[in-house]
Amino acid sequence: MIIKEITQKIANYFNYKIVKIVNNHYKNNYSYFYKGLIRKKSPKIFDIGSDKGLFIEKFKNIFESCFIYSFEPNIETFAKLKKKYRSDNKIIINNFGCSDKKSKKKFYISNVSGISSFFKISTKTDYYSRKASNNNLDTLLKKTTYVETNTIDNFCKINDIKHIDILKIDTEGYEEKVISGAKRMLKNQKIDIIQIELTHSDIYKNQNSNFVKNSFYGLEKFLIPNKYRLLLIDGGSYQDLKLCPVWKSELLYISEKAYKNLLKLKK
Repeated sequence: MIIKEITQKIANYFNYKIVKIVNNHYKNNYSYFYKGLIRKKSPKIFDIGSDKGLFIEKFKNIFESCFIYSFEPNIETFAKLKKKYRSDNKIIINNFGCSDKKSKKKFYISNVSGISSFFKISTKTDYYSRKASNNNLDTLLKKTTYVETNTIDNFCKINDIKHIDILKIDTEGYEEKVISGAKRMLKNQKIDIIQIELTHSDIYKNQNSNFVKNSFYGLEKFLIPNKYRLLLIDGGSYQDLKLCPVWKSELLYISEKAYKNLLKLKK
């Protein structure tokens, strides 16, 4: 801090000012990569796990004329999204979950909507106690319900969607099942960019008995054989593991076509 103050005083003496420059291209919305990799005015975007619509707004800010297919199994947040975007015919809100097959599954709705999941949250973790305490709640679980699930492949076939420009997945531990339901689209390289929030911490009950230990391999066993490349890993605000009760990272995978666009971008 002392060195910083001395440097600033020296700069002031010569009538210069030192300012911090933030490269906004590399913030969490990844707008720099999206605009460089997607060469369309109206890309098709799948937002799996929309919650309150944070990424719907981010994508709209990046691509003004994009088509967004939102998937939100929580009936409460779905109703709010439906009302919010009822006059926008380029945003289609769907009230079902994406999985590896068409079925009906138990869904746990939390008092904190963003952590609602197909897994029941574990009450024996530091994450649970902090989350409940920070929101002044006795319990995080609000209620359970059953919701319809479908696969990305089925949805695309029924709706004659031949290509997805961006697939964003934030499903609180259920990412592996979502990716598994897109095997046909992945095999044919019909998805250009895949953005995934991956939780590495043990937050939900029985999660690791059904999945590959919250790992990259659980995703990459579907992505790597189909020639998808890992472009970046963003720890975001979760990098201080000592202070933060949960460890997450944001992953960005790209197709061969998107990779070629990236090479052009670098020239």
